[in-house]
Amino acid sequence: MRIKDFRLKKHLTQTGLATAVECSQNLISRMESGTADPKASILLRLADYFHVSVDYLLYRSEISTPPDVLQSVDLQTARIYSYYLKFQELTPENQEFVLLLMEKLKLSQLSEKEKSGNP
Repeated sequence: MRIKDFRLKKHLTQTGLATAVECSQNLISRMESGTADPKASILLRLADYFHVSVDYLLYRSEISTPPDVLQSVDLQTARIYSYYLKFQELTPENQEFVLLLMEKLKLSQLSEKEKSGNP
């Protein structure tokens, strides 16, 4: 979990963080050392406190934006974000294939526009 990194960036002690999210200092210590499986309610409070998603806190995502922020963006942006998450799950080889395919589609679209006289 990224808890220790976030805690240190805010110049907090384990006790200070525990007080802020209403749990014990011992639980914070065990989470930072990887020996505790905190309840979802604790993870949610930590994510809210640090203004990140739970997935980001748990290293399940490299996207730190919490879901409620994502809900406030327009539908097209949310759709692009969902594609980005799927893209991140691909192997590097498949990511490269997708990028090449997108470039080919872009070139094909430009070529079609030139043929039809619509630049």
